[in-house]
Amino acid sequence: MEIGDRLKQARNEQKLTQENLAEQLGVSRQTISNWENNRSYPDIINLIALSKIYAISLDDLLMEDRKMIEHLEESTNTVKSGQRLFRRVLIGVYLIIWAMTVIAFWLGSCFDSNFSSYPFGVLNMVLYVCTLIISIFIGHDDDWGIYKWLMPCFFAAMHLLVSWLTYYLSMVIVHISDSRHGIILPYLDMDIILPGFACSMVGVLLGMVFKNFLKK
Repeated sequence: MEIGDRLKQARNEQKLTQENLAEQLGVSRQTISNWENNRSYPDIINLIALSKIYAISLDDLLMEDRKMIEHLEESTNTVKSGQRLFRRVLIGVYLIIWAMTVIAFWLGSCFDSNFSSYPFGVLNMVLYVCTLIISIFIGHDDDWGIYKWLMPCFFAAMHLLVSWLTYYLSMVIVHISDSRHGIILPYLDMDIILPGFACSMVGVLLGMVFKNFLKK
């Protein structure tokens, strides 16, 4: 017996019409008909919902249906590939904004000696907002695993690196151009590290809260 026949049999045992079932799942009646006639297959989310409605296990529904199992494997791989791509896009967007902040500092400094004050502060705020938003997505995604809790350290380090590649490097250039002796050592500015870490941590926690709220 193919899965479509088992779905139809299970629905009849529960004395549900296709319209009733479609309403519970939030799909069209035609979709239910397609599943039961093996013209298409339910995805894993709908399959789990069906097993709950019919009060039968997924194993009993699948019954080693090779086509259905292959469909689920393909769907799962597609979802996982999409999730991996989305994570790369998130980090890529952050790195682009991060790089633009550094480039804007040096371009702005070339045309405006006061650029390093207010305008660069605005760019830094944009970077913090970007950190918060991206961290919310990270917190919402359980597949980040342990890396979810390491990302605040990453963002804190990136904020510090911005400071090194802008203010610190400009100080070094001025120091060298004035033929001053001695070496200016990189500084660990906690006023930059801690806000970057805290901003990301708040974002991760918010993402986890949103995920738990949506589950309810």
